[in-house]
Amino acid sequence: MDGEVEKDDLIVQDKDTSSNTDQRLQIIREKDITDTKFGYSRYTETDRVNAWLVNVQPSEIFDGPTKTVLSACDFYFLGENGNRFKVAYPFRPYLYLGTVNGFEFQIAAYLTRKYPLAKVEHVEKENLDLVKLGF
Repeated sequence: MDGEVEKDDLIVQDKDTSSNTDQRLQIIREKDITDTKFGYSRYTETDRVNAWLVNVQPSEIFDGPTKTVLSACDFYFLGENGNRFKVAYPFRPYLYLGTVNGFEFQIAAYLTRKYPLAKVEHVEKENLDLVKLGF
């Protein structure tokens, strides 16, 4: 198994980031071609347009200045005049972690050191699975 290490039913693969990026860019191009065939080209104008939102899909876009692939949402619209277009809106993926009480700051410090580009913030969430008595 070239590039694979097996340990306790966990398989870790070494990924060549340049070929991974090339594959992702190819998928982005293919998706744009498919969307264009269905009449949804990227809206690049700066004018305001009245349109109806008809679909939202997760996507990725290539950021030319930084030469990186970013996570995005594609918003598909149908304009008042019948034209179709899509808008890609970049976003940062997020993850909520539940921690043991009292260890929130240690975990935040560790994550900040381990992933320097990640933004770590404390958010209080309510556990909706807990039984509530009374109304």
